[in-house]
Amino acid sequence: MWPIALFVLVALASRWYSFGNPVIDIDEQFYLLVGQRMHEGLLPYVDIWDRKPVGLFIIYWAMALGGSGVYAYQIAACLTAAATALVIYRIALRVAEPGGAVIAGVSYLLYLLTFGGAGGQSPVFYNLFVAMAVLGTMRVLAACQPANLLRNGMVIMLLTGCAIQIKYPVLFEGIFIGLALMWQCWRERKSLPFLALATIAWVACALLPTVVALAYYVFLGQADAFIQANFLSIFGRQEPLWEAWRRLAIHTALLAPFWIAAVIVTRKAREFEGQRKADLLFVRLWLIVATAGYLIFGSYYDHYTLPLLLPLAVLAAPVLTKFNKVTPLAILLLLTSGISGGIKAYSEVRKEGNRQQAERIASIVRAQLHGGCLHVFEGPPALYSMTGACFATRFVFPSHFNHLKEANALGVPVSGALNEMLARRPAVIVASAKAKPSSSNMVTRRILWTALQRHYHLVAPARLGKSELLVFAINRRE
Repeated sequence: MWPIALFVLVALASRWYSFGNPVIDIDEQFYLLVGQRMHEGLLPYVDIWDRKPVGLFIIYWAMALGGSGVYAYQIAACLTAAATALVIYRIALRVAEPGGAVIAGVSYLLYLLTFGGAGGQSPVFYNLFVAMAVLGTMRVLAACQPANLLRNGMVIMLLTGCAIQIKYPVLFEGIFIGLALMWQCWRERKSLPFLALATIAWVACALLPTVVALAYYVFLGQADAFIQANFLSIFGRQEPLWEAWRRLAIHTALLAPFWIAAVIVTRKAREFEGQRKADLLFVRLWLIVATAGYLIFGSYYDHYTLPLLLPLAVLAAPVLTKFNKVTPLAILLLLTSGISGGIKAYSEVRKEGNRQQAERIASIVRAQLHGGCLHVFEGPPALYSMTGACFATRFVFPSHFNHLKEANALGVPVSGALNEMLARRPAVIVASAKAKPSSSNMVTRRILWTALQRHYHLVAPARLGKSELLVFAINRRE
């Protein structure tokens, strides 16, 4: 039982500073906003647009039951991270000593902070489903119990299906797990009809959550909105290549202790025997698939690295202790993850701001609304939650209008959508005092500033972390 207590303690100790802060991450602010507005009858993709699967928004909808949901989602994410560390520990016990398995779980929790997982980013939630599916698959591969294979495989694939409905890139790991189950099925039964039956059942379980979501939108007559947001919009994004490669280089360097461990374990693989050797091979293949899923999308944001932490932590476990004594590599891993996580946590608070700053801006906005709507062109989506303001457009997430990468990804011309929003004359518009020429959509920014000069006046500048925001209110005499 003590590993459970340790993981919960580490998770709480590493995240306590963020509890109650509504602006710790722009993505989480938006997910919570969608969850809140779902309680008011707004429909994702139709009334409030994004490309994330609806399963993620359902999690935040649940967190917003009976309150704002800020503490609820942050505590839920903390406990989910601890539970994931526990499953990592269980997986690692199959290839490593108990001490190494514990260190693997702790390193996962610390590295979450390094890569933007200090709150409720989507991998913090879906990593638990993936880890449980992997553990279940490894047990199936080792058990050789034909009578339970079909049923256990269906549970495993349903777990991957739930993970996919939180973030679609899990599809790659889902395919890997499905192929492993198919291989085991053939090895045990040597029957093509049974293999076909099992494969159909497992694929159906993996697709079930997504099919149910799509069917609901078909029932509502909004299938086109669902398909465009979930499956087509990603192909319209345009990421500056040099920025992506810079992030990739930083991530690779920060994960150096894990990569070193992976090399050492690979060289020592011949020393493993029996089931441990088979389990180690499975983990190595898992890492290859997870890495491919990380690399294929090419944007390499911090939180895209979080799924890699699962196989990396497990694969490192065998060389983190030797005869139950901590190795120098384990010390390096804990120091790297702890220091990088601490630095990232501190810098993020300074960059994104705190609750007091957000509440001050919200009070300024609230005083200018007079029953009108708000549009945050640049700034925290949490302002919608904190003020209760209505939307002037379904494109509420700031980067959908202000970021160059989204210029061709919304399914409609971005300039036209912005002009439609401005024509509705929102009572308050929040924008940044400075643009980033390398990433900002200067076309939409010029459209916005033309409208601000004609129809709005500056109420007050406001600082949020390192951002200088400007609050504009509509000219009431118009």
